[in-house]
Amino acid sequence: MYHYIEITFDEFSGERLNHSEVFSAIQNYLSIKASKHAARFKADVVEDSQSLVLSMEDKEEVTDEFERVNVWWELGKNISRREFQFSIYPAAEEKRYYKLTFHKRDRELIPGSYVNHVLDGGRPSQ
Repeated sequence: MYHYIEITFDEFSGERLNHSEVFSAIQNYLSIKASKHAARFKADVVEDSQSLVLSMEDKEEVTDEFERVNVWWELGKNISRREFQFSIYPAAEEKRYYKLTFHKRDRELIPGSYVNHVLDGGRPSQ
């Protein structure tokens, strides 16, 4: 019997594959956690800024704690080949996602309170 639950948050959503605001908020939240706990980083420069932002590298895992409950985040990526293209070179399509893993005994706390905590902490201040 599997004792853990996994929730996946895709980078793109909808029919037009719009960039997910949820994915961006998770990315922002985890950039703080990753800088404290991760061993591998990806560096980006923020628009209109000279600041360097560190984020999780692919397949990196970061542990977080919320109300004395541990959860694990992993940044993953699915790569698929496009069948129809206008180039003689093969193109791959990447679809990144965050995977949240937690113990099933915490199924009431994590999908509600914790995910809201992450989204609130990762959305830009207005």
